[in-house]
Amino acid sequence: MESQPQDVTTSLVHVLILFHVYFLLSFTKIFHLFLSISKPKLHQQYKQHTFRLQAASAILNIFDSII
Repeated sequence: MESQPQDVTTSLVHVLILFHVYFLLSFTKIFHLFLSISKPKLHQQYKQHTFRLQAASAILNIFDSII
């Protein structure tokens, strides 16, 4: 019976982590769109760093498979 509260806490932590990753991904996509419209030259530099977005997406997929 003592393991149940710990399981609930672990689940809540996973949900919070997923929420933060989803929020960061959506914010990054919105920023990417805004930058492409307003500053095309800066957008080219930003596109060079999209591997960070891909890494965050891979981490999100790992958490999805754990839960």
